[in-house]
Formats: sequence, C-alpha cells, structure tokens
Amino acid sequence: MLDAATCEAALATSPHVTDHKAACADLVTALARRRLSEDHAFATFDDVQDYVDLACVIVIVACAALAAGLTMGVTSLESSELRVIVRTGTATEKSQASKLLPLVERRPHHQVLVTLLLCNSLANEALPIFVDKLAPTWAAVLFSVVFVLVFGEILPSAIFTGPSQLRMAALCAPLVKCVLAVFSPITYPISLLLDHYLPEEDDCEEPDEIVARVEVERELAQLRGRPAPFTADESNLVRGVMALRRTTVADVYVPLKRVATVSASAPLTLETLQALRDAGHSRIPLRWSQTPGDWRDFILVKELVGCQPDQTITLSGTGRALRTPHWVSLDQSLPEVLDLFQQGQSHVAFVSMNPQRSASCRVHDRETLAVGIVTLEDVVEELITEEIYDEDDRRIAKRVVGNFILRKWFGRSAVLQRATLSGRRASLERGSVSPPSRRGSVRGRLRASSAHEASVASTVGRALRRLGSQSSTAGERTRLVVDEGADVV
Repeated sequence: MLDAATCEAALATSPHVTDHKAACADLVTALARRRLSEDHAFATFDDVQDYVDLACVIVIVACAALAAGLTMGVTSLESSELRVIVRTGTATEKSQASKLLPLVERRPHHQVLVTLLLCNSLANEALPIFVDKLAPTWAAVLFSVVFVLVFGEILPSAIFTGPSQLRMAALCAPLVKCVLAVFSPITYPISLLLDHYLPEEDDCEEPDEIVARVEVERELAQLRGRPAPFTADESNLVRGVMALRRTTVADVYVPLKRVATVSASAPLTLETLQALRDAGHSRIPLRWSQTPGDWRDFILVKELVGCQPDQTITLSGTGRALRTPHWVSLDQSLPEVLDLFQQGQSHVAFVSMNPQRSASCRVHDRETLAVGIVTLEDVVEELITEEIYDEDDRRIAKRVVGNFILRKWFGRSAVLQRATLSGRRASLERGSVSPPSRRGSVRGRLRASSAHEASVASTVGRALRRLGSQSSTAGERTRLVVDEGADVV
C-alpha cells in the first residue's frame, strides 16, 4: 500500500511538482476513496462521485433495456400487419400504426436493426466502467449477469413484444428516429451492405397461407375455449375463393355425354314442351345435326311457358327463347368465366378447343365442336365448395333410384311398363289422348300399376334414406344427373 514517505520520495525527482507533501496527501486520499482494499469493497456513497457513478449505471441500464426492447418490438412488426391495422383498427391503433410505418418500411431496411443493436452494444460495454467503481469485480460480474440480464434484456423484450407492443413502439418512435439520425454515418453503410447481400423477403401471403391462417384461427379459438372468428361455411368460402383462380374449366365442366340436348328441328308440339319440362333444366342446348357437339345456341325453357303448341314451328324458330352462349376453352380459369357470366349475356358457356372460332363460325369442324358446357352454378359450387341442389334434384333422384331398383329386382320390362303407364296417366289428365273404348280395362291396369308402384315406393324411400345416411356419414358430395347423355327430343 502506498504511504506518504514513499510518495514524497517518488515525487522528489519530479520538476513539475512544487509541494510534494500536498500532492502525496491528495493521491492517498483518492486511492482510499476508490476502495481498493479488501476491507472497503463496496462504495459507501460518502462522496458525490459515487452518486454520479450510480446515476450513470441506471441510465446505461435503461438505455440497454430500451435498445433491447425496441429491437424486438420494432423489427418484429410487419408492414402488411400495420397496413391492416391502419384500415381496420381503432382511431388510436390507426395513429400508432401510422407512426411506425415509416420506421418499418425505411430504406435501407436493416438500418433500424443495426442502429438499435449498436446502441445496445455501447450500453453493455460502458456499464462495467461505472460498476467497477461501486463494487468489486465479483460483484460487478454478478450484477451484470443477473440484474442487467433480467432488467436490461428479458423484461424489456417481454414488454415490447406483449399486448402493448404497438403502443410502446409508437411511443418510442420519435426517440428511434433521433438515434437513427445520430448514428447514421456508421449504420447507413453497414445497412446498405446487408440489404445487398441479405435482401428483404416479400411478406405477401400466398393463397394457401391465407386459407391456413383462417383454419389456424378456428383451431386456436377451439383450444382456448372462445367463439371462433370464422364459421365452417366462411372457412370453406375462403378456401373456395383462394382456389378459384387455380381452377380451370376442365375441372368443373359437364362433358358432352352427360348433357341433355334437343334437336333444333323438333316441332313445337305438346310432347316437345312436356319433354323440355320433364328434363328438369332451365337451359338446353340445341342440336343442329347428328354430329355430337354441333351446338350454336340453347333454348331458355322458361320463355316457352304459355306458348301455344304449333306443329309448323320448330324450336330453332322460337325467337325469344333462343339464347347465344359464351364459348370458353378447357384451360380457361374460373374467374375469367365468372367475368363473362357477369356481363349478363348468358349464364351458360359452351366448351370447345377453339372458343374464338366456335363463336363466329356457323359450320363446326373438329376444332370448333362443343365438348361440354359450364354454367354459373358450376362456378358458384366451386366458390362455396358445396353442391347446390334445386327443386328438381329430389324428384330426379327418386326417379333414378326407383328405376335402378326396378331394373335390379324386376327386370328392364318393369321400368318400361312404369314409364308407359305414367305417360298414359299424364295424357289422360291433360286430355291430349283419347281414352280407349274399354275404359274398365284401362282403369284396372292403372289401378294395378298404382298398387305395384306403391309397393315399390316404400322400398325406394328406404333406399333413399339409406343412401342419404351413408352420404352424410361419409361426407361425400355427389352430383345428381338425370338421363346422362340422353337427348330430350
């Protein structure tokens, strides 16, 4: 330990010191105040310098905490999330997001990150300088590990990334801008290099990611016991919308063999009108020749309601009942088809290999022949990811299943007999067919057929219920098709 005699002997040879005793006294006092001995390891705060050192420690820890918290709170914000908040948040949230957008979208992109990390590093490096004046080495190390780690790293990061992240980051946004301006001569070149070698990734979400986000939100709501933000139908609707642009006409169109058509030269008779009604379709393509797919237009069935039958008029001459369809290709996307339907010209589109030529030519070749149709209902079903059943679907389903059961159990003749008797009954009801002279025999046959059909009806009903329960259990979607590939007239 340095004493007064040793100090005076050391300063005796120095020409710059005039009062050796006073200089030695000051030196000994300063060394004692720094508590270099083991008996006085911690500061006693009997001098102003101790309080200054303590204040510096507090300020440095606060700066390190702010830098660590802002590093997590500001750099973790996404530009897309802030823009969503600006559009959908409250007035306070919109104001906070508007303050943070310039920082998040700042160029160079890495400048905010580099600046905050630089501030945090400076604070952590400066802290031991002042801690060593207040405590011995072992206490300084323990203080840096425990106190600084908890209050300068963990706690600020938890606060700035918690529920108040947006509010805390917005409050510190002016401070961050000032620090950016101060350290820009150092951080700007480094940020340019980082942006060049580590470019920013695009934060736009893909359609699959949007669908997954909706499903994840519903799963999290179920796990946490809170109401789901989306219903199952809304989730399916989002899935259908996101997948619509990747779905083409080839995925949904009805092929040629499953389309019911009517001959353009068919006369406008009562039988023709009855056949159009029984087909169960609102729009039926006109067949101009025996060549499959030789279509030009279609008949709008509702326009024939109230028309008087006329043997001299064909369906191609009905005028207002004829409609010109759209022509689309197999690789055309459904949003494009939906845009065509929105024009109001038609809700039916014919599918061909060359839709431009098909729409303009009157004589079709192999390239311009129709290969199927696609309707607005097909597009909407893909959009909502569910089948749409109209009023005729249940009646058609019963007829199809009934004919199937009759053919399996009673043979094909039973189906033909049922169709013949049903046709005679309908003709008698509308008075278009004169009853034969042997009225009793006809009534007997009708009575017998009614009893036969009644016995089959219960079997058909049970089969329908069994099929319905199986389809609902399996969750499969089946499309009801009547008289596939059959021509109406």
